[in-house]
Amino acid sequence: MKKLVLIIAVAFLLLNCNSNAVQKPEKLIEKEVMVDIFYDLYLANAMFTADSKYFVDRNLTPSQYVYQKYKIDSLQFVQNDHYYASDLPIYEKLYATVTERLKKNKDLMDTLVAKSPQVEGKKLQEKKVTTPLQVRDSLRKNLLFKSKKDKDNAAD
Repeated sequence: MKKLVLIIAVAFLLLNCNSNAVQKPEKLIEKEVMVDIFYDLYLANAMFTADSKYFVDRNLTPSQYVYQKYKIDSLQFVQNDHYYASDLPIYEKLYATVTERLKKNKDLMDTLVAKSPQVEGKKLQEKKVTTPLQVRDSLRKNLLFKSKKDKDNAAD
């Protein structure tokens, strides 16, 4: 009798563990599209942080912008996000892909900005370094000016 109760309890626990699995959403978003959505959410949030004028003028939040772009609603996104998050290895791969894509595009933008004529001009201006003689001369002028002021003040 004890063995039967133990077997039923173990079977019940095993069946209960499987019932907690997240069900596949009715409108499943493909993994590649989810990567695009996550990527655009990161970019939209960064744009909003840097300059929110675009979103404020259109009365949008970054997430609403992305939902409109992909023709999804917040519930569909949350269900799909929850579904993919329930399988941690897949979710980590999705985010690794997003991170790699962000890094790749950042490197590309850094390269383009570095080649920009405006940046080149700034670099040339930054390279103009004052010589030690110029620094000494400016210090000498300040010292001479101060000592001349002190003499004038002492004479009064």
